[in-house]
Amino acid sequence: MYTQRIINEKQLARSKERMDLLNIGNYGLHAIDTRNIIKKKLVRDGDKLIIDNKTFDLRDYDKVVVFTVGKASVKASQALEEILGDRINSGIGIDKESYQGNSINVYKGDHPLPSLNNVSISTQIKDEAEKLSEKDLAIVVISGGGSALLCYPESECMQSANLYQDFLSSGGSVIELNTIRKHISGIKGGGLAKALFPATVISMILCDVPGDHFPDVASGPTYKDKSTIDDAITVLEKYNLTNNYNLKETPKEDKYFEKVF
Repeated sequence: MYTQRIINEKQLARSKERMDLLNIGNYGLHAIDTRNIIKKKLVRDGDKLIIDNKTFDLRDYDKVVVFTVGKASVKASQALEEILGDRINSGIGIDKESYQGNSINVYKGDHPLPSLNNVSISTQIKDEAEKLSEKDLAIVVISGGGSALLCYPESECMQSANLYQDFLSSGGSVIELNTIRKHISGIKGGGLAKALFPATVISMILCDVPGDHFPDVASGPTYKDKSTIDDAITVLEKYNLTNNYNLKETPKEDKYFEKVF
């Protein structure tokens, strides 16, 4: 049974046909609810954590640390605390709103334009990721909006703000935009996976990019990036945006992604 989410449903449901449409809307909103999705996909059975038929024994890890990025971070953090309780040692996230839980702190960042505040929070996320060892388990939830919210280093923040404004009038796709974003960042395009190495990583992606382009959600911080600097240059040249972007290559070494699930 879904939760009624359309608050003026009684005023709108003036016919059977309207009621049918409202029911469809309510079911749809229920199906994409972050907390429902997380709690359905990630199941704890004692010391076992099960996701998509893969089982992780929590007794194998010294610490369980949560990272959440994007506009679903607060709800994802709440769901993870409900599932794992005090088994979470610590957690940090960035969203458009803040949340202070028992183990996870989600900080409020700026969106759609990145800011120095975002850089500060993202630096904390990167620093916490780099503290993990091969005996630790990281649970990472990535959602839409993360491309602006997760921003490191400061040079990315300045370039990303310009890039966003440039792309508004270019007619380019979000995938093209994110190709460039990955190559001006130290944390996107697999950069977070590199920071988390050598920990085991459960990466949950809440995809809002049409066509299920999971590596482009938040510009793929835990995905091995298949694009190159040359691909980013091609996009910039296509839209005559060749100035003022300092491109760098994304992590390509397989070792950073072998323990990312």
